[in-house]
Amino acid sequence: MRRISIDYGTIWVCQCCMLSHANGECCPDDSHGGDGIAPWATFDFTRFHAWMGLSREEHAEGCDPEGEWDCDCDRRSFSRSRCEGCGSWLAGYRHAFGVTRERQHFARPKLPA
Repeated sequence: MRRISIDYGTIWVCQCCMLSHANGECCPDDSHGGDGIAPWATFDFTRFHAWMGLSREEHAEGCDPEGEWDCDCDRRSFSRSRCEGCGSWLAGYRHAFGVTRERQHFARPKLPA
């Protein structure tokens, strides 16, 4: 069975989800800013893969993501949008994560003659 990665685009997650993905631990008090939602609570890791950052095509024009400076295209300093990793409505930083899914190719059964 051959697997092909399918790019699904970008999601924006809160600081706690980003820290949990990067370090394996959440905010200092594990309370997620007071709402008690677990990091990545609404994301299905059995079907999708999340990786930190934006794809090269999604960076702003003139940005050099592999250059010598650190760009800010993959961070929003303040957002009131819902976190796409855990579902929290707490406002604050949002960090970009690329999301992909592995497409499976199944063997086709032989048709009877």
